[in-house]
Amino acid sequence: MLHDRDDPGLSPAPLRRRKRSRSLLGLAVGVLLVHLLVLRGPGPDAPTKPHAAAPPVALTTRSLAAPVAVPAPESSTATATAPATATATAAPRAEATRADPLTAMPQVVTARRPAATAARPTRPPRHPSPPRTPDVPGAIGVAEAPPAPAATAPARTWLAPEAEAGPPAEADGAASLQAGSEVPPVYRTLLPPAAVLRYEVRRQHARGTGEIRWQPGPGTYRLQLAASLGTLALLAQSSEGRIDAAGLAPDRFVDRRARRSAQAVNFQREAGTLAFSGPAIERPLLPGTQDRLSWMFQLAGIAAADPELVAAGRRIAMVVVGARGDASVWSLRSAGPDRIETPGGWVDAIRVVRENRSGYDSGAEVWLDPARHYLPVHATQRSARGEAEFELRLDRREPGS
Repeated sequence: MLHDRDDPGLSPAPLRRRKRSRSLLGLAVGVLLVHLLVLRGPGPDAPTKPHAAAPPVALTTRSLAAPVAVPAPESSTATATAPATATATAAPRAEATRADPLTAMPQVVTARRPAATAARPTRPPRHPSPPRTPDVPGAIGVAEAPPAPAATAPARTWLAPEAEAGPPAEADGAASLQAGSEVPPVYRTLLPPAAVLRYEVRRQHARGTGEIRWQPGPGTYRLQLAASLGTLALLAQSSEGRIDAAGLAPDRFVDRRARRSAQAVNFQREAGTLAFSGPAIERPLLPGTQDRLSWMFQLAGIAAADPELVAAGRRIAMVVVGARGDASVWSLRSAGPDRIETPGGWVDAIRVVRENRSGYDSGAEVWLDPARHYLPVHATQRSARGEAEFELRLDRREPGS
C-alpha cells in the first residue's frame, strides 16, 4: 500500500526515498513499453513503404540477464574484419528486430560501428608468360620449336667401341649388348696346346698362389682358374665349351668370388641368347663371344694365327660376358713389346690393354709370351680408378694332360 505524501506519520527523509523509487519505477516501465513496441514492429494494418535497407553494422552488445538466442542470418554479405570482441557480420536491422520478446530478453545497444568493408573479389591468377627466348642468333622459342624428328633405324655398320657414346649401363661400366647389335670381326685362331700355368697372386701387399688349367680336346675345351691368398679363396672360375671355326665357343661359365655365391651364364646357341643364373635377363649371343676367363686364351690363339694383329697400335675387338649380367664389346689394344719380370725370370712379352670406355669401366692388361704360344705370363685386373685389384705373375709352365 502506498502512503500519501501528506501522511503526518512519515518524516521528510523517508518521503524523499519514496518519491525517488516511484520515479525510477515509472522510468523502467516507460523503457519497457518502448522496447515492446519496437520489437513487435508495425501492426498488420500499418501501411508499408519501400525503404532502403540499412547498411550492415557491427554491434557490440551487453546482455542484462541471460544470453539472448538470436537466429543466425541466412547469408552474409560481407567478410568481417573487425576484432574478435565485436560481432561478425550483422544482419540488416529490419531482420534483427523480429526476435520474439517472450523468449528473448531485450538487449541494450552500447556501441555501433560501421560494417566491415566487403573484401575485394580475388583477381584471377595471371597465366604465366612463356619464357623469353635468349638473345642468341638462331634461337627458337618454345612455341616455335619444330617437332622432334622421327626415330631412325640403328646403323648396320660396325662401330669401334671407343667411338660409341652414352653413359655406362652395366655394373662394371661397360655398355650392354642389345638385340640387333652389330657383330665384331671373327678371327682365325691357332690355339695353344694343353698346359698348367702356375702363378704368384698379388693383391696390394698380400701374396698368394694361383693356377690355370688349360685342357683342349677334339672339338671341346675346359678352362679352370683358382687363386687364393693363404686360406682365403680369392677367385674361382671355370669355362667349358666347344672349339669351332671362330675359336673358343663357350657353353657355360661359372664365377665365384671371395665371400660371394657362385654365378653362371649359359650360352644357348640354339636360341641365340645368353641366360644368367642371377639376374633374370637375356642378351643376344653373337659369334665369337667369350667369357671373362676364355678371352685370354682366345686372344692367344688370334695372336698365334696372325702376329700382325698384335703389332703396336693394332686393336682386336671381341664380345666378353660376365656371370652377373654384363656383356660388352672389349677393345684390346696392343701396346707393343714389353720386357717384364716374373717369378720365373724376365720375359720379352707383348702387352695388350683393354681400353676403358668411361670413368666407370674396369680395366685389364695381359702380357702374351710369343715363345710360349702367346700364353699369358702376366695379367692384371684394374678398378675404374686404375688401381690393380689383383695380379697373376707366371712362376712356371707345366705340360697339361
